[in-house]
Amino acid sequence: MAVPNLRYINRNVPIVEVARALDLRIGDNGNLHCWRPHLHQNGDRTASVGVRKKNNTVKCFGCHIGPIGPVDLTMQVLGLKSVGKAALWIAERFDVPIVPAGKHLVQPERRICAVGFESYLGLLIRSGLWVLLSAAAKSLVPVLLEMAEPNPGTQTLSLTISYLGLARYSGTTSPKAISKALGELQEIGWLKKKTGARAPGSGPVRTASTYLLTPRSNEIVELAHANFAQTRDEIENERTLRAEERAQRKRLAITK
Repeated sequence: MAVPNLRYINRNVPIVEVARALDLRIGDNGNLHCWRPHLHQNGDRTASVGVRKKNNTVKCFGCHIGPIGPVDLTMQVLGLKSVGKAALWIAERFDVPIVPAGKHLVQPERRICAVGFESYLGLLIRSGLWVLLSAAAKSLVPVLLEMAEPNPGTQTLSLTISYLGLARYSGTTSPKAISKALGELQEIGWLKKKTGARAPGSGPVRTASTYLLTPRSNEIVELAHANFAQTRDEIENERTLRAEERAQRKRLAITK
């Protein structure tokens, strides 16, 4: 029995494509229709399963399951009890590499600290969310944190800055790359752009906008813990699959 790379599946096999393979319907709003309509008041007539492309997960805002990745989604929809069966189901339909025999699986070094004891940047790094960000987003995060002012009594920060300023301090000079990076941070709940808060300027690049940084929002903390747990579980599950593979080889050797 080959061991599919669970980490590759969860990070690189688009969850929307897995959903299509599972015959889940995609709503006009871009969300998925929940596979548990009986838990929704209206049978999930309006698709309520949001897709987070940045970390390749889905979450149902009706029955509150998630965030979950492609392997867990497959287990949920097909009613599978085995991670291995779900991974193999995906590997039969998508191009998934096999974990090389003897490859050392490294367990995450530590748990995410309790909220309030982890730095804003540390939460992203230690949870594994940092590696999912683009180079442009990584260049913006420390600049935004350094330049922003704390909002008293909250765990949020605010700053007003233009694309030109972000380019100057981050080294990311492309307005398109900056816009995409800000969108990434908004998608994971790390940042919000305040509407109607523009300072005078001479164009979209020089015009300053006001941003609210929410590096400790419920959404980002949930994602951080879910991503860390997913990485830990992937390693444990791959170890289990390897053990099953070795046991199967021994049984076959005995019967020959």
